Amino acid sequence: VSVPLAPVAATEGSVMLQATVQITGSGGLFWRCRHLPYFLLLEAKEGRVGLYRSYSFEPMAARSFPVEEGRAYDLRCILIDDILELYIDDVLLLQCGLPTTNGLLHIGFVADRGGLTATNIKINCLL
Repeated sequence: VSVPLAPVAATEGSVMLQATVQITGSGGLFWRCRHLPYFLLLEAKEGRVGLYRSYSFEPMAARSFPVEEGRAYDLRCILIDDILELYIDDVLLLQCGLPTTNGLLHIGFVADRGGLTATNIKINCLL
């Protein structure tokens, strides 16, 4: 079961979330806008980064990436005008379009089949 940790409500518009994360199993980011929830997971067992709709766990985008359990990764997730970009250690790994603007955005962290520790958390609302 995936459990959101420390959800944060951000203002309408574009948002950047930065954090250093360590995972076991799978973990990453959660956000919901206009009642559309998504998970952006680093998956150690599968060796990939994936974007999923939370209710169906339908994959929206995925990319192979050697995720090591217990290693610290610097995440930067930017959501601008329905475009999502995910950077890990300053490398762009995923970029895709999502219908998320024009609503209150809830952001947080999620662990799935494991644990997640997040430090150095920064959330910036971009104009």
